[in-house]
Amino acid sequence: MLGFAGAQPLLYETMAGRMRFDSRFPPALFAVGAAILVGVAARELAGGRDPLQLLRAAMMACYLLWLVLEARVTFRGADEAIRHQDRSTLYVYGLARFVTVGAGVLLEPLFHAPNVVHALGALVFVAGVALRLVAIHSLGRLYSHRVRALYDHAIVSSGPYRVVRHPAYSGMLLAHVGFVAFFLNFFAALVLCVVFVPALLWRIAVEERVLMQIDGYPEYASGRKRLVPVLW
Repeated sequence: MLGFAGAQPLLYETMAGRMRFDSRFPPALFAVGAAILVGVAARELAGGRDPLQLLRAAMMACYLLWLVLEARVTFRGADEAIRHQDRSTLYVYGLARFVTVGAGVLLEPLFHAPNVVHALGALVFVAGVALRLVAIHSLGRLYSHRVRALYDHAIVSSGPYRVVRHPAYSGMLLAHVGFVAFFLNFFAALVLCVVFVPALLWRIAVEERVLMQIDGYPEYASGRKRLVPVLW
């Protein structure tokens, strides 16, 4: 009993420390990522009137705007139950996103003049962000950056959720494919394929295990693919 009683303060202290880290991780990653984008965009603008530098700075400004539009849910607090369900996927997923974007903007690109790849990359990026924001709006209060199930969780099958089960992740993937294509270099493409995509798929797998426990979700899931209509 003494050993158990002595372990309780340590357990509570560990849990409190994890909760503090959990609440500070998204804002810290947001701040560092935003600082990098601002710094690199400023460097591009300082380079003169080269059209590609201006386009690169504009794309980074668009990514920053996206971060700001999602800031409210990014900074939303967490509790122990949410963290347990999340199984630390938030950290892996967030870092994978951070590394993918960093590799794109910090490393030497393959193309040094505007071309069709930049146009296609920008279009895919905008389409992905738009899809994600619409999906977040469709979920409303049910949406969170953390894997969770609320006590009054409801199944949403309107908007993009009529087509796929995880349109917010579809939008996230599409946006980063476009972003990496725009800033194309070998390492960024490699990180996207071997780091970002696996982190995203792992997060979906964890989230599906939680959602399958909600009444009505297995029936909803049986008629829809996860990310890409018809394929998966």
